[in-house]
Amino acid sequence: MRSHFGVLALAGVRVEVMGDIAKRRPDGTWEAPPDLATPVRWVDVMDMRLPVLALEYECAAYRAMGRVEQAELLRRWLAAHPSRQ
Repeated sequence: MRSHFGVLALAGVRVEVMGDIAKRRPDGTWEAPPDLATPVRWVDVMDMRLPVLALEYECAAYRAMGRVEQAELLRRWLAAHPSRQ
């Protein structure tokens, strides 16, 4: 996997930012980054309107990367908050 990556603090919360994520194919070439227009949600924070990925999308992405613990945390949160999806 490759991507652009950054970390920032927003109101005391650590936020990780990734862009242009690409996966390497078995032959060594790179897939194009996915089109993120569909899973993007907009949130308002401190007079800013910010694009974020839907948690359902993030959960699936974590699973695909083998980050099962993070995926499970998101799955449990989504199950406990169905109206927030």
